[in-house]
Amino acid sequence: MKITLFWHRRDLRQHDNAGLTAALQSGFPVVPVFIYDREILDLLPSRRDARVTFIHQEVERLARQTEQQGGAFLALYGRPLEVFAQLLSQYEVATIFTNEDYEPYAAERDNAIAALAAQHGATFQALKDQVVFAKNELLGKSGKPARVFGAYRKAWLEKLQDEHLRPYPSAELYTTEHLGHLPDAPPRPTLADMGFEEFRQEVPAAELPAESLVRNYHLTRDTPGRVDSSTRRSVHLRFGTLSVRELMRQARDLNPKLLAELIWRDYFMMLLWHYPGTATESFDPRLRQVPYRNNEEEFKAWCEGRTGYPLVDAGMRELNQTGYIPNRARIAAAGFLVKHLLIDWRWGDKYFADKLLDYDMAQNVGNWQWMAGTGVVAAPWFRVYSPQSQQEQYDPTFAYVWQWVPEFGTCEYPKPIVDHKFARQRAIDTLRAAYKASV
Repeated sequence: MKITLFWHRRDLRQHDNAGLTAALQSGFPVVPVFIYDREILDLLPSRRDARVTFIHQEVERLARQTEQQGGAFLALYGRPLEVFAQLLSQYEVATIFTNEDYEPYAAERDNAIAALAAQHGATFQALKDQVVFAKNELLGKSGKPARVFGAYRKAWLEKLQDEHLRPYPSAELYTTEHLGHLPDAPPRPTLADMGFEEFRQEVPAAELPAESLVRNYHLTRDTPGRVDSSTRRSVHLRFGTLSVRELMRQARDLNPKLLAELIWRDYFMMLLWHYPGTATESFDPRLRQVPYRNNEEEFKAWCEGRTGYPLVDAGMRELNQTGYIPNRARIAAAGFLVKHLLIDWRWGDKYFADKLLDYDMAQNVGNWQWMAGTGVVAAPWFRVYSPQSQQEQYDPTFAYVWQWVPEFGTCEYPKPIVDHKFARQRAIDTLRAAYKASV
């Protein structure tokens, strides 16, 4: 008997899942699949990666739920094209369902698997799930997404209907009668099987944040160190353990600022899909030849939180220890690297990619290029944030700093590695020269 495969990726949940709903309505028994992708895992710099532990934990949870409901769940370790070649040869597959992924590697991978499926008489269908509007659904007059976020947000809100945030009935359909049985399913790989150690970081439950937190989000989001300074749900949005529609419904009802931040998430994903080259290259051609200093010792000091600027250092130390860095500290740290130290934004992007629990390529690239002034949407290249002013405005009592930099205020704390006034002018002069040279 033919089966339908549902490929879990950035959607590690049974509820409110667009692609899973379509699979369960396909008329064939559904076998969920997760692939621990070696194309990604082999590039990780450490075998102790909290994200891999989190993914494994959530995949095992899904597998147990599926087995309890009488179905089979496949978890496999390998390269997706090779894994699907084996599955398509081993089973009679009608369709491979999944949810869309907008990163450059994902687009190339999905095209290859769609072609492979066609060779075996199967179809490949990817549905929109992790954003509200995708690809060409929300374009400006140029035929591309608006180059100004305000215009994109206005169009997004005008287009939004209740149906866009309505949950999909995947959990209700996830029953024995819709699930497939595979008596020859291989054992699921352990972390050790894949060469990883278990490494857990604290993550909030995959449920909506408290209403009080959401209502006060616009008041607390720029206060680093507060437990309620953000929803802390970015990890769950990244891996799909929480549906973005769930959080958007709550934000729409309770806090327009949080909704705007979630719209930014949609926006950056669509910018990356339309401009995949921005993953590795500055969007603005005038700033592709900036003579960055790329001083390795200064970069090391930044990575370790030893710049002599307390808000920057506190943010980087929290990132290194927890995989999280609050919004305002993230802005201060990124701005300091690309402007004060004149280090290529791609160095910072790569470091955050290695450390962030909630790492998402579209958000990371979009925000780093914004800070560097090189992106599709960008802060003015001549804007250079003062770390001291940021400190005075957002952590005036140094409560956050002392939490992560206990030696601050003693002789053990380093002096600033660069003078703000000097660094600001150097950055402006360097970027201005790059602009003039490109004319």
